[in-house]
Amino acid sequence: NAHYVFNYKQYNQSACYSFSRIQLKRAGSALIGIDYSWQDMQIDLVATQDNLIGKNNFATHSFCISGGYGYNAVIPLKRKSTLNHLCFNITVLPRVGLRRAFFDHQPQYQFAFNPAAKIGMAYNYKRFFCGIQANHNGQLNFHNRTMYSSIILNFKANIGVRF
Repeated sequence: NAHYVFNYKQYNQSACYSFSRIQLKRAGSALIGIDYSWQDMQIDLVATQDNLIGKNNFATHSFCISGGYGYNAVIPLKRKSTLNHLCFNITVLPRVGLRRAFFDHQPQYQFAFNPAAKIGMAYNYKRFFCGIQANHNGQLNFHNRTMYSSIILNFKANIGVRF
C-alpha cells in the first residue's frame, strides 16, 4: 500500500499507529493511493446448490486505487500542556480496481472492491506513550452467483518510551 496525504502539513497519519510523531491539534485529510493484495484460499462448503458442494480453491490478485479520509481528534488532558494528551484516529479507504481471480485454476477478471478502515487511540505523556489500534481489510469475491467475503481484522496494543 502507498498513500498520499493531501494535508500533510497539519495531519499526521502515523500519530496513533507508529508513535514516532505527535499530533498536537485536530486535523483531517483526504487520502489517495494504490494497493496490491494477493490471497490464496481453500473453502470447504456444503450447501444445497450443486456448484457449492465440495471444496473451492481460489487465488486472487487485486490491483486497486484507493481514496478516503483520515481524521485525528486531540484531547488535551492538562490545560496548556502539549505533553499530556489523547489522540484518536479514524481512517476509511474504499479501494476499487481490477482483480485477477483463479477459481479451480480457471482465470477470470473481475471488478475489485476491497474496503479498508482503521481506528486508533494514543496517549502521550512527555516521552511515554501507549496506544491501541484496530485494522480492517476486506475483499468481496464473486463466482457462479456466489459472493465470498474475506475480512482480515488486526488488533494491537503498544506501550513504550521515545528516545
